Amino acid sequence: MKHNKFAVIGVGRYGSTIAKRLAEKGSQVFAFDDNEDKIESIKDDVAFAVTLDATDKKALISQSVSDMDAIVVAIGENFEATILTCVHLLDLNVKRIIARASGLQQKLILEKVGVHEIIIPEDEVAYVVREKLINPSILSFLQLPDDYEIAEIIAPKGVIGRTIDNIEFRNHYELTLVTIKREFEEEKNERDKLQRRAERSATWCPYALKVGPKVPCSTRTTAFVRMAGRTSTPLRCHGCDVEGEHFGRPARGV
Repeated sequence: MKHNKFAVIGVGRYGSTIAKRLAEKGSQVFAFDDNEDKIESIKDDVAFAVTLDATDKKALISQSVSDMDAIVVAIGENFEATILTCVHLLDLNVKRIIARASGLQQKLILEKVGVHEIIIPEDEVAYVVREKLINPSILSFLQLPDDYEIAEIIAPKGVIGRTIDNIEFRNHYELTLVTIKREFEEEKNERDKLQRRAERSATWCPYALKVGPKVPCSTRTTAFVRMAGRTSTPLRCHGCDVEGEHFGRPARGV
């Protein structure tokens, strides 16, 4: 399996978070910063952490930045250093450059330099918070170009139990369904799973409730008893007068 190689230049709070999240996904992450304390704090979370001045082109060449799949320039306070670093990376033909800007003016300057992917963290957070306030059912949100959005939402009660064709996302809501994430309740063991199945389908014996746990007494539970690996006795239950198989001891008078 190929592991992507990414570099993050500037590992303050924003840059270090990006570096750590990439590393969690199995990527090979290189962290660069001219602050030795910041490098020291992140060195255990990434593949390589090096103290260097990214405005020094020779320092970048020494780290083989041209071999990276992408480089994130997350220098926060020194915009001049951001511009110079991006210029060097462009000269070195780095495949993909993503730069951080602190406003529209900085974004415009970076675009003029030749950077095409620019992030304004405050804007991105504002979009997410706005959507969550307006639509509390939204779990996560991604703003795309041309006014397109991708959102993960909790299914409204009105669509539960209905088919996708019946809901008609396109016609009624002008939405495109990308995927469905289902939640399943994990059973502790096979016996719990079988007992839950019996609870949903069997008739419960009133008499059996007095002598032990809930005991299914419908004839439909025959397979359930055998699958559970328990010895069972065919009988007629005086509690509900239904012939079947019971867990535990037989009902009286059988």
